[in-house]
Amino acid sequence: MANRSTKKALLLSVLSMLLCLAMLVGTTFAWFTDSVTSGRNTIKAGNLDVVLEYWDGAKYVTVDENTKLFNDAALWEPGHTEVAYLKVSNAGTLALKYQLNVNVYEEVTGTNVAGEEFYLSDHLVFKVVDKKIETAADLYTRDTAVAAAGDVKGIKDRLGGNKTVHESGEKSLKNTGDADYVALIVYMPTSVGNEANYKTGTVAPSVTMGVNLVATQEVKESDFFNNTYDKDATYPVIGMGYTDVDDTAPYQELNAYNPKGGKVGWARVPTGAIADTDKPLTYTVQEVSFDENVTITSDQGAKTFEIVVNNIKEGNTETIEIIFEAGKGLTNIELYHKDVKLVKNVDFIYDPNTGDIHLYTTSFSPFTVVFDAEPEVKPDLPEDAPVAKVEDLGPYVDIPWETKYNIYPSSMDQKLDATYKFTAPHTSETIDNTKYADWYCDYYVMLKTDDVNFTELPEGYITLGGNYGDWGWIGFDNPEVATNVEIPLLGSVTHNPWTYRMVVCNVGEFLCGVGLTEKAGDALDGCEFVVMLRLTNPENENEFYNVNTVTYTFGSGDIVIE
Repeated sequence: MANRSTKKALLLSVLSMLLCLAMLVGTTFAWFTDSVTSGRNTIKAGNLDVVLEYWDGAKYVTVDENTKLFNDAALWEPGHTEVAYLKVSNAGTLALKYQLNVNVYEEVTGTNVAGEEFYLSDHLVFKVVDKKIETAADLYTRDTAVAAAGDVKGIKDRLGGNKTVHESGEKSLKNTGDADYVALIVYMPTSVGNEANYKTGTVAPSVTMGVNLVATQEVKESDFFNNTYDKDATYPVIGMGYTDVDDTAPYQELNAYNPKGGKVGWARVPTGAIADTDKPLTYTVQEVSFDENVTITSDQGAKTFEIVVNNIKEGNTETIEIIFEAGKGLTNIELYHKDVKLVKNVDFIYDPNTGDIHLYTTSFSPFTVVFDAEPEVKPDLPEDAPVAKVEDLGPYVDIPWETKYNIYPSSMDQKLDATYKFTAPHTSETIDNTKYADWYCDYYVMLKTDDVNFTELPEGYITLGGNYGDWGWIGFDNPEVATNVEIPLLGSVTHNPWTYRMVVCNVGEFLCGVGLTEKAGDALDGCEFVVMLRLTNPENENEFYNVNTVTYTFGSGDIVIE
């Protein structure tokens, strides 16, 4: 079993992690009769962190669930204009890119004095523009705000299902403390007449809007290979649903909508589970970084969802029904609430055709979906791939660990129980004859176990050793090595990628192996030690070939060379 909470590897494991962060500010606009509120929810993953603040008249302060971005006592009518000034900051250590959108989650139509149905949002202008406030002199006047917002009314592409009113486009905050400043402008043009004046005695028209900020990693930081590993980082899917509470109804039903259009979830809440019937219910669904309290095996995939229904009684015991989309066609699915495994077909039902999970719960967040991972399909090994000659050298006892770089195992008498010799098919004179000369090249090692052994190898059980050409023999005692994790040997020593040319010219013949310490005893019997000689295309890290693979089984001493 591989524990995803394990972040320790042999000196250096390649860091490749997609962090997903989202912040949601929900705002309900009900012109003529209703009020406006705003809330804040920050999701942090690692050191990726975005903070949202607003100008309170003197300075920028943090937005929270009690923040009122607009005047809730205002009577909206033609000419009425309001502006909220926001600051988006990078509060983490990772570079990030983000998109700021204003979205419609729900809208109640009205009937005007002529008896015609209308959408209130069709008669409003809502715009986000760049604007930094440092003093009161920087604030918009009504005229300058209207001019900055323009005169385009309505929701974009309603019939197409896209309820995005405004998109900022993709922006970047590269460094800690970097910030962007914007103004949210809402106004009703003076040209609007009785077509948006709802008839006395009918339901007041309203529109529920939200300011949605999604962020993910930006290309800046470097890993073992380069700084492009996160160039394809995706934004999280976020959904929010909102409904007023009807305390005469036995249940409250509400949908969570993706800001880009379409439903991403559904909730059915017993009225008896609601904490305050004078407050609305909100339902949010968003995919976040993997919950490290959940343990999965190396052949499993997982997704963690932050699912929350607000305004629920503390200690609620009534069952709340939830539907959210986990993905179609998943097999052998498991569902965890925090670190507790739920019972399939009792606590939840999964439909592989729709990808929906129907969940029954009394409390929330986070929920992790575990499923069989599809094996990564790699193309057949090309005929011209430089396959090394591999020799099994057996146990290696008298090793001269004294190297000029002073990297030794804890015992100078440490032996290696299994040792291999890799000889490259090219030399420094012939290296230019292969197109793979400048491909990345490294020896990846992995200790394979199952759940009857270790999820994390205790410290001091094994020693990894290798002969690095002029450097001599280098050995490492494992610092709580994670099992079922691939570790690059050469890169762990130099902290930089090696090319096939570098391996040929600097090492040529490479000896490496593994040895058990006295502390290990027979605890690793049945576990496999795997060495993979891997070539990776530097222009596409998803294209790689394991040109040689050697597997040694502890206890039996069996060796398989491929």
